[in-house]
Amino acid sequence: VAIVAKRHSSHADMFIKDAIGLVKIHAQGPDEFIAATVYKPFHDVTTGIRFRTSGKDTVISGISETGLFQDTVLCEGDKILSVNNTDCSRLKCDDIANLVRNATGNVAILAKREGETVHATFMKGRQDVDVGFCLMKLGQDVVVRGISSTSPCYGSLMRGHKIKSIEIECTGRTPVEVARFIKKAPQKVTLYAQDPVMNLLSQEANGHSTRNLASDQECPLCMSFFSTINSTECCNALMCSTCFLNHKHKYNRD
Repeated sequence: VAIVAKRHSSHADMFIKDAIGLVKIHAQGPDEFIAATVYKPFHDVTTGIRFRTSGKDTVISGISETGLFQDTVLCEGDKILSVNNTDCSRLKCDDIANLVRNATGNVAILAKREGETVHATFMKGRQDVDVGFCLMKLGQDVVVRGISSTSPCYGSLMRGHKIKSIEIECTGRTPVEVARFIKKAPQKVTLYAQDPVMNLLSQEANGHSTRNLASDQECPLCMSFFSTINSTECCNALMCSTCFLNHKHKYNRD
């Protein structure tokens, strides 16, 4: 029996369950090569692993809770290097998915995990719930500008984290696009973030953060601060819900 304890956070906490026989512990390090092998008895067995394109690479976009890879060290965001010793560096995302789908017997995946990563899955409860963090644009990245202590991601997601994907690739998108996707997402949301931006972290450490950053977007009309997750967009203007209602005769709904 081999049990791998996983914790998708920036901490090195590990939990070991009682087991008979071999117990394996996996610890994550920066720029780490990782491997996982599962047994697929029949061609039609669903492995429960999904892929997406990220730049020139193919990465894992999700792993089903009932899939074959659920209890392996692989997680969302891992870069795929090979499948059953087949080099995947020049293969398209669909070709890699077909390698896994068409395999029978052992399915071995070699992947690379770059830097510190956070993989958080949380339940919103209802579609319009405030998830307790706000976003900002920094270069080509969307980063977490602030997070409330009541957020379901508090403790794993932190100020300065780059949002890499929320089921979709987030690099190159605007904070409004990412916030809109979270707002319209179903109850279960899976988020992948990476590499905290150090200048944001240093500002927080030096006490320069003076507001509750879970509501840190400035309304262009009333100059109040509100959450980008709960905002309303009209004619490319992002405003608080109060101003939207007060000035709806001046703005048309999308």
